[in-house]
Amino acid sequence: MKNQTPTIIALGPKLTYSDLQIPHFQKIIPKTKNQRPKILLKNFSQIIKTLKENPQHLAVVPLENSIQGDVTEVLDAIYQQDFKILAGHWQPIHLALCGTKKVDEKNYKNITKIFSHPQPLSQAKKFLNKNFPNAEKIEMTSTAEAIRYIAKKNDKNYLAVGPKEAGEFFNLEILAENIESSKNNQTFFVLIENVSLQNSSSLRGGTEQRRSNLENFKQEFSEKNNILNIVEQSLSQKKYETALAFTFHADKPSSLFSVLEIFAKKEINLTKIVSRPTGEKRYDYIFYLNFEGKISEKLELFENIKSQTKNLKILGEYFVF
Repeated sequence: MKNQTPTIIALGPKLTYSDLQIPHFQKIIPKTKNQRPKILLKNFSQIIKTLKENPQHLAVVPLENSIQGDVTEVLDAIYQQDFKILAGHWQPIHLALCGTKKVDEKNYKNITKIFSHPQPLSQAKKFLNKNFPNAEKIEMTSTAEAIRYIAKKNDKNYLAVGPKEAGEFFNLEILAENIESSKNNQTFFVLIENVSLQNSSSLRGGTEQRRSNLENFKQEFSEKNNILNIVEQSLSQKKYETALAFTFHADKPSSLFSVLEIFAKKEINLTKIVSRPTGEKRYDYIFYLNFEGKISEKLELFENIKSQTKNLKILGEYFVF
């Protein structure tokens, strides 16, 4: 799907949580560039493919949930496609139970199916199991698609879980609000770009080569990131993070400790560390690590980490708002 007009893409249809996040990210793009049209796609695979084929686009995607953890399809794509994170935003997620106007609120025992995206179904598991123990939970590509589906079917035995805004838009009854199991339910949405920094996304070679690569990263990423620079400087509170990914030469004791020790000695706070199988062989993992601060200001840190790892990638140096 090639489209030369700079666009913001996100998971659709209209009024998914991703769609509702677009205005937040539009606010941090300078006025001269914030009129980008948006394209809402059916699934993450389409988003990844479109961003890969259209480097002038930006994408708003969920990366992590405070309860469910990472959205692995997105995390893996950022690593594999050399996408870069430009900015991040933690958004409280409140789930609503939606149904047609035919639903008898006093008699839920006739409810046979509840539709939503897999993550909200899990996030509202306690409420759903308590009130609808016999209802079948049906996974959909998005919350808004689930809500649109039951609105179209107009079946009094169907319910959907998703944004209140979507339920109201499709003229459904909001039967219950804030049904998430944890009141600290938040999702980390990120703005990503296909920066294609072939020389700087993976730091290899000798010390001088890596120094040159890091300098290239600082220059090229800064140029690509300049759409955010103007508004970024006006933010009253700025929290910078860097996201890295790395692998090891072999599975051996203390490999991960050798990296964590570097951060501990420098008293740098880690905000995340997870692992994902490479898919190449058993016990071979990609480690994803986030820390507070800018990697472009820490050449020595890079040198130390690189000496302990096989491949090291910068997934982004960004601010969280």
